[in-house]
Amino acid sequence: MKLKKLISQIKLCADGNEEHRIHAVDRLRVLVEQFIRELHVKVQDIPAPIEYDNAKPSDLLRLFRAITGTLPQEHDALRDTIGFADPAHHTEVGYAAPAKPNILAHLNRLENLIRKYGL
Repeated sequence: MKLKKLISQIKLCADGNEEHRIHAVDRLRVLVEQFIRELHVKVQDIPAPIEYDNAKPSDLLRLFRAITGTLPQEHDALRDTIGFADPAHHTEVGYAAPAKPNILAHLNRLENLIRKYGL
């Protein structure tokens, strides 16, 4: 349910002004993190180890790679999306919000993974 709510927020914010699009990109990062945690529970049948409770997205990528059945190209795709979303989280000087089509391209990738793994 949390994944669906994040997806809805991202779609709604991607339609908005620059501030809303920055929020959409930040929510993309959160969606990746939540997806990895939920996938770990589903596949491994246990929550992620405690050291991942406050992990950075790059740390969670290592966890994703360790989940049985995940593919290297999926890891690369998630790394790409995290790289896309990270600047919005830190709001670097001069950062401009990406356009809606760019946000939705990353969201579509995540939605496909969420569907593939039945989350």
